[in-house]
Amino acid sequence: VTFVVLLLLPIQALGKDPASAERLKKADRKLQAKIDHAIRKGTIWLLSQQERDGSFPHPYTPGFVEAGGTALSLLALLHCDVKPEDRRVRRGFDFLRKHHARHKVDPPGRYSGLKVYVTSVMILALAQYGTEREKGDEGPGRGTVRLDESDLRWAREMTDWLVSVQAPNGGWGYPVPGRTDASNSQYAILALKEARRLRIRVPRQVFEKALAWWLSSQEKDGPKVQRHEETGGDGVFTAERTVAPVWDRARGWGYIGSGTPTGSMTTAGVAAMALLRTELGNSRQRLAAEQAMYDGLAWLGHHFS
Repeated sequence: VTFVVLLLLPIQALGKDPASAERLKKADRKLQAKIDHAIRKGTIWLLSQQERDGSFPHPYTPGFVEAGGTALSLLALLHCDVKPEDRRVRRGFDFLRKHHARHKVDPPGRYSGLKVYVTSVMILALAQYGTEREKGDEGPGRGTVRLDESDLRWAREMTDWLVSVQAPNGGWGYPVPGRTDASNSQYAILALKEARRLRIRVPRQVFEKALAWWLSSQEKDGPKVQRHEETGGDGVFTAERTVAPVWDRARGWGYIGSGTPTGSMTTAGVAAMALLRTELGNSRQRLAAEQAMYDGLAWLGHHFS
């Protein structure tokens, strides 16, 4: 399934004088208008793809992946201000509930049983489904989350399953061939963080094991890169970028273990470190996660303009 992905890129500062600041505000408004237009178009198209049973079809593989595409579609629609009470959203979640009930009793396999990707995205979508936004709340993870008891039980069940399939080395992967990878692992971390927002208990050792896996999977060394920091701004557009008196090592992540680093998997590693450091009680672990995050950012800055 194709779903709406929004890349909100910061606009470079035009200068600090009042005239430059005003031009920047106009540029912000023009860019935001284009973003809003793209969101509306994408939302209309995505809603047009929904099947009568509430699912969103996957163009490549039928079956279990279909639920993952449906969950991703619902997550995108909810972020694009389609209301949780919309009948199309409710129909989509009805499909996911039936899918989960049907597949949770199947033996694990390539095309059977529960999957890390699908379960993780269903948790993300369900958390967003229950998020009540207040005025001024923007972006993921904002707002109060309220689910009815049956949905909360469903979220707990999926969370418990994710915890149960964490590999001894701390990562997550496919049941076949049974190896861990950065892609499955990042989805699991995103979902477990949302589960915590739902006030679902996740044992701390799950996050500690995950940290150990991510740290062991990162490159061991890399070129020195001076750190850049941003202050001010609104998280989307303007911010003042400064050079910090700190040097990091450009160290990336690959898909499997210490494989060749890629931009996508390094971004996944940076996000995982940012989330994990907020769940760790040990200051040494938090510092290790933070340094790994900065080294991952250094790798991205070193390899991308």
